[in-house]
Order: sequence, then structure tokens, then C-alpha cells
Amino acid sequence: MSQNRKVLKIVSLLQVPIALALLIAGVLCCIGSLSPEGLELFGVSLARETLRVVAGVTGLIAGITHFLLAREGIQGANKPRSLNNSVALTLIAVICSVVFTLLWNVAGFALVVLGALSVVVIFIGALYRRRVLHELEW
Repeated sequence: MSQNRKVLKIVSLLQVPIALALLIAGVLCCIGSLSPEGLELFGVSLARETLRVVAGVTGLIAGITHFLLAREGIQGANKPRSLNNSVALTLIAVICSVVFTLLWNVAGFALVVLGALSVVVIFIGALYRRRVLHELEW
């Protein structure tokens, strides 16, 4: 097993607990405490509960995409021929993680570390996924 495949497997294994944390945070955000006070964002008055529900849904989507990327990375580290580039899934995971982090901060929660860690792990995984695919071309 090459060095790139080992790093891809490690990064993919790191994505599993991050995905689990995103799923738990998304569920807690969706069913969490709803406050009646409103919030004004970019000149639009929004209920804080609306932001929490949207943050929860994006957290759930980010967690699911992390699980899918982790599964693909683990399988791809063992059998590189089964690995695909999955740019669309990576972009969905990054966008949902960033939106989730921003909305959680606006909604009154502070999970910046989880959001930043998820984005960094996604980018590292995409980098090493591409390197493993490049090894196949040789």
C-alpha cells in the first residue's frame, strides 16, 4: 500500500467521527429548544428557530456526505480502482459544512471548530483521493 493510500485511509477514518458529530448536532439543532425571539439578518427579520432548523438540515446533509466520502475513501484505499473523483459530493459536503457552521453561529451556538475541522478534512481527503487516482494512471 502506497503512502498516499495510507493517508487517504487515515483521513477517511477521521471523517467517520466527524460525520457522526455533524449528524448528532444536526438532529439536536432540529429538535432543540426553540426560542420565540426573532433575529435580523441582512435586513430580513427571521425567527431564530428557522435558522436552527435550516442549520440542522444542512448539518444532517453534511454528516451524510461525510459518511459517503469516508466509505468511498476507505474502500478506495484498499481497492483504488473502485475510487472515483466525486467532485460533486465533495462540493456538497463543503457547502453544507460552511453553511452549517455559519448558521449555528448566527443561531446562537458555537461549533466553529467542528465546521472548520470538517472542511479541512474534506479538502485533505479530496487531495489524497486525487493523488491515489493519479497513481492509477501511471
